[in-house]
Amino acid sequence: MRQSRTRLFRELDANNRFIFEYTNGRLTKDSLPAYGTEHLEIWDDGLAATMNSAGEAWTLDSQFYWRNRDVAWGERSVSAVIGENKRLLETGREGLKLDLYRTPVKGEAITRLELQATNWEVDDSLSDEPWLGAFGGTGKGNGQGGRAILHSGLSLGAAQLNASAGANWNSWVGLGPEVSASLGARGDEPWWQVTALYAGRAPRSDELLTPLKRDVAGRELLLLPNADLDREETARLGLLLQADLFGFDLALDSSLNWLRDGITWVALATDEDTGIWRNDLEMNSSRVTASFGREGRFLGWGRMMLEGTWQQIDEKSGRASFLPPEKYLRSHLMWENHFFLEDGILQLALFSTMQGEMDDPWDVTRSAQLPSRTVHDLVVGFRLVGAHLSLAFRNLTGERTQMTSGALSTGQEMDMRLHWSWVY
Repeated sequence: MRQSRTRLFRELDANNRFIFEYTNGRLTKDSLPAYGTEHLEIWDDGLAATMNSAGEAWTLDSQFYWRNRDVAWGERSVSAVIGENKRLLETGREGLKLDLYRTPVKGEAITRLELQATNWEVDDSLSDEPWLGAFGGTGKGNGQGGRAILHSGLSLGAAQLNASAGANWNSWVGLGPEVSASLGARGDEPWWQVTALYAGRAPRSDELLTPLKRDVAGRELLLLPNADLDREETARLGLLLQADLFGFDLALDSSLNWLRDGITWVALATDEDTGIWRNDLEMNSSRVTASFGREGRFLGWGRMMLEGTWQQIDEKSGRASFLPPEKYLRSHLMWENHFFLEDGILQLALFSTMQGEMDDPWDVTRSAQLPSRTVHDLVVGFRLVGAHLSLAFRNLTGERTQMTSGALSTGQEMDMRLHWSWVY
């Protein structure tokens, strides 16, 4: 994997700033059993131009962006990536974002207007192979989208009420509403808050246009697109509680979620290994995340945090093609020491994650199960003279666990990163 990012900042004056960003990346993978292929390569390119303009009462942030991703997979080639028995999927997206909001005043709600317009394209080199049947030649297309959301709020004594309303437009599924409201204690980090949301999701380009093959648990599954998909409908009701008790940071984040017209893979009546995306899923779920942490002086500065997530899912109609595990447990132990004021900083961090049993995320039939696994990662960092060097030792125990029904996780890995910034 190779990634690079360049950002240029131009301070025009105290209230106006221009930012130009270019990103480039390349990722190669060998032996992908789920795709039944020897080799895969991904190329990413992106451009973004952002302008921040602040006035006495209003601020306008505008951005134009362009992103392109090419994915090629098939038999390994020594001369070129695209050739015999190779498939190339090209995707691109460009858009414009406008964010206009009243210059924030401490203790007051922000009035804000979000506008966004996007265009996307897909070009799939897949020809009319026999396994596609009537779905051959569907791999090319484009779409447009738009979003307009107005945010506002008001103070109610010691409480704060915020609300937003707007619409999302998609050229494939039309117009859909998006509304939300929250009521909580005043402040940037309220100790209590109740939220409600009603929105939806338009189908992705791969669900609309891209046929795929997956080899999972000894079965070759065919995922066929459906250009007649409709928008998903989602609703959420949440409660957040957080407090500082005897020096411990405590938090509880819970939610109830409803999904209607959910997009899921449905097997054809004539072949249980071939299916198409349909709006056949109705599902209710609940989720609770609880955490506690503590920080303070200990031969420097230390912080500990333990967090757990539990969720329950009830499929009312249809069967989801992917479900997350029912429980996660995470712990963070972090320590740093400043040897020379704000320079010469040594950092140590140990991250541990326990993931419960779950269905294979590549298996849309959800017949393959993955065991629970625990991973420990150690990060060592040092900052000096504007340079930040970090070494990450991932999967400290080296234990290889089942990531999919056809692939094990890697053993211990080391990741080195250098970040250096300067201002003149």
